[in-house]
Amino acid sequence: MREEEAWRQFALFSLCGFYRNLQKNQIIQLKIDNVGMNGAGVGRYDGMAVFVKNALPGESVNAKIIGVKSHYAFALPVSTDGVSPMRRTPACPLFNKCGGCTLQHVEYRDQLKIKREFVASAMKKAGVCCDVQPTVASEKQLRYRNKMSLPVGEGKDGTAVGLYALNSHRIINCDDCLLQPEWNVKIIAAFRRFMQNSRLKGYDEKSASGDVRHLVVRELSGALYVTVVATHEIDLGAFADILKADGMDFCLYLNVNAAKNNVILGECWKKVAGAPRAANINGFMIDVHPAGFFQVNDYIRDKIYRDVAGIVSDEHPRTVIDAYSGAGVMTAMLSRCCKRAIGIEINKQASASAHRLIRDNNVSNMTALQGDVKNVLPTLKRFSEDCAVVLDPPRSGCDASVLQTVIEFMPLSIVYISCNPATLARDLSIIEPLYKIKLVRPYDMFPMTDHVETLVLLSKKKPDSHIVVDVEFGEGEGKISLKDALKRAEGRKPKSKTTYKDIQNYVEENYGFKVHTAYIAEVKRNLGLPMYDAPNAVEELKRPRSHPTEKMVLAIKETLAHFEII
Repeated sequence: MREEEAWRQFALFSLCGFYRNLQKNQIIQLKIDNVGMNGAGVGRYDGMAVFVKNALPGESVNAKIIGVKSHYAFALPVSTDGVSPMRRTPACPLFNKCGGCTLQHVEYRDQLKIKREFVASAMKKAGVCCDVQPTVASEKQLRYRNKMSLPVGEGKDGTAVGLYALNSHRIINCDDCLLQPEWNVKIIAAFRRFMQNSRLKGYDEKSASGDVRHLVVRELSGALYVTVVATHEIDLGAFADILKADGMDFCLYLNVNAAKNNVILGECWKKVAGAPRAANINGFMIDVHPAGFFQVNDYIRDKIYRDVAGIVSDEHPRTVIDAYSGAGVMTAMLSRCCKRAIGIEINKQASASAHRLIRDNNVSNMTALQGDVKNVLPTLKRFSEDCAVVLDPPRSGCDASVLQTVIEFMPLSIVYISCNPATLARDLSIIEPLYKIKLVRPYDMFPMTDHVETLVLLSKKKPDSHIVVDVEFGEGEGKISLKDALKRAEGRKPKSKTTYKDIQNYVEENYGFKVHTAYIAEVKRNLGLPMYDAPNAVEELKRPRSHPTEKMVLAIKETLAHFEII
């Protein structure tokens, strides 16, 4: 009976995920085969994937286990045998401290290969059959960003201005980010002088106290749009004077965000100094509000816009619907190759920029609609005949209802642009039964990071020559009825919205501890997932709330993966 009970306990622990071959602090030897999340090298130990910080393919490492999950583990390298041909010396002294450039230790040619593999692996995992083209290289690997966002806080040595450490909200002081143009050095230095000369304090998240939360700067055609995010209205006159004295071409804004959350921008805007000016982007004069979305890499952005316009033009649609259209530049370019172009954008400032683009450039066949895509798109069904749909959603991908509407429209072609291979592959698996994937092309929008932009072209499959009551699409064994395709699409829709309570319950049941909703929100925000202010977002806290521990962060991330949120 003792033996029987032992085996029963063994089975129980195994099923619950408590029995594992690896233990925390264990030292193991691994051969690194590829690169995974956050630029970590991936090896296998008894079939389990182990992510080793900064390790690269071709290296053998002795690694110390720092976290074990049901299907993978995390480790730090203790010693390394051999040096990967991919490895190079990082240019930035803050590498391994800042959480931004997780691939800076990798040769650029290999970064491109790694990102292609990210896309190919996501497609394979989702059951999407396609060929992935080589990654389109960025013109610049450093100094390519047109926007920077720096948190401001208080540290041991006074006001801290810089970047967050990996998986944390600890601010690392930075005088020069190598992903930003050289102007970032002058801007940061000028801002530090302003903070030193004033009595203003950086923001403390734990106590929700302080004056200044963020410094946000965007470059547009040589002009700098500088935004100081504060908890209340402050006088920025002295900062404007410093910028003028430094000879900068700028427009200065104050943004007020008093909410007790990690969202960067608030709703209240005030222009302090300078005048905004329009820029020529792909033949259109446009001004972009500081709050409006705009791609951070000018070269890759313009390359994608031109490629999309060329692709859509070849399809000869009567109407092009540009969902998630931002400031409207791509919509305007698409208007040149169709009878009408319709953009849909939820951000009010970006939509206003699109309206000004239409007016200033006299684009008579372009319409800019403001609202949520899932609500606006169904109202455009009258334009669905001979149309093309361009999808460029946030990292979370398309809402299930959006994909269903697109399938019902049955456009001539679908162009999907994504910054998240996982959600892209998920959504393609829903569309694929009725559409042929003609092109999958990654672009290196974010050199030195593990992020990649991907362009996909899907064309409607031709129906069989004979007509049946239940119309069939495809060829030979691969044909599928429209009814079955829609059923398949329904079955593959993303799960219904997962609540914070669902996440809390799962963590408690599987990890044995509770997590606050604020911890879940912080992890989601750090992952770039969409966030919505909760009704109690401005609730007065009885005491400052701490940040989640590493153990909590790992548990929350795995839970988000379980619910297919990431």
